[in-house]
Amino acid sequence: MALSVGVLGLTACGSFGLEQKAVYDTQDSDAPGVFIQAITPNFGPITGDTSVNIIGEGFGVAPLVTWGTTLADVEAATDTLIVVRTPAAASPGVVDVTVASEAGSYTLQDAYTFTPDNGTTDPPDTGDGGPGGGTDTDDGGGDGTDTEDTGVEPVEGTSALVQINYSYNLCPDCFIPPNPQETASVQAAFFDPVDVDFLDHLPAIGTCGTGVAAPDRGLNYLDAGSFSYLRSGSRLINLYQTIDGSKITYEASSSDATMSTSDIAHSAAYDLSTGGGADITNFEVTGAAYTAQFFDDISPDTSSMWGYRLSRSQPTTWTWAPTGASGGHFIIIYEFYSGAGSYLGASVCHGNDTGIFSAPASAVIAGAGSYVVLTFARFETGATPLPGGLGDIFYMSVASVMSSAQVSN
Repeated sequence: MALSVGVLGLTACGSFGLEQKAVYDTQDSDAPGVFIQAITPNFGPITGDTSVNIIGEGFGVAPLVTWGTTLADVEAATDTLIVVRTPAAASPGVVDVTVASEAGSYTLQDAYTFTPDNGTTDPPDTGDGGPGGGTDTDDGGGDGTDTEDTGVEPVEGTSALVQINYSYNLCPDCFIPPNPQETASVQAAFFDPVDVDFLDHLPAIGTCGTGVAAPDRGLNYLDAGSFSYLRSGSRLINLYQTIDGSKITYEASSSDATMSTSDIAHSAAYDLSTGGGADITNFEVTGAAYTAQFFDDISPDTSSMWGYRLSRSQPTTWTWAPTGASGGHFIIIYEFYSGAGSYLGASVCHGNDTGIFSAPASAVIAGAGSYVVLTFARFETGATPLPGGLGDIFYMSVASVMSSAQVSN
């Protein structure tokens, strides 16, 4: 079991039922060896020279990529990712994209839209009366508030939340079956603007509590298409759309191999982009989320299997190396189990990331001899206002360490 204190109900050990939504090339009777899963961004000016990522499989190391009927320049290629520069187009419009390699060929129909070269970074006109003709606000400063040169302005009234989790388990063999030593996951959602404190369900700073769970925020979720993406340098995380009633989220996890733990670069900026869906046209925002700094220097030492004794009668003072950044949060979770493995309850302590927290004895809610799964989590949060006051990109990044203990008197 993993207790969720996150905004969207995502735990560091979560897994998701993801659905493959791409369609095979109708020219092939069998599933192809080459497969295009997504293209981002999927539009750009007719002048060309837009850097585009093609995500899929079977690309090999020397693929040929055709934009409409024109070959595109391939800048880099792996079996699952191609980086290309788009050719110029004679006029605005939609074109197919084809990838050919030794494994075969695949055509993604209506995959890319050439937009007029009007000096803006506006999205293709969808004809829905939405915003258009917006001004390019990118000053190249990388201050986290601008859309990229190849992106488009966000839809008016759109907000988003991105939650990034990385967890390191000091005692993977404490569990049956053994847990992975590292896990990573990402969850994002788009919704109408809200004015809420996404951490208001946690105990007050400097205190501990029980029964902690993220409430239903009543968000009006928006459809941003089948995929969304986080990108930091060469790292690209493809987030798959998951629909649960009215809740629409975009998810990836190392637990189901939709991403790797190496996709999370610590203390790094990530750009957020969408493919565009029923409610949101595609957009890309630089510096939309930042990952938390990793740590593994918790004291007292709890790295040995169930070796540390957690006192029921005395407070426990935990220390770690703080980041020095203002506004950081630090969460300590005690999850209690009986000797037979039955779940007994949990306590959550909430402090600032100052490097020290004294957890009261009252946080230990189980009897002597009980087993404790300990989670120490660094939370870093922030919000990036979208240009023109159109909304905000909220982010929550969590770097956590799991370990174990036993309760003593």
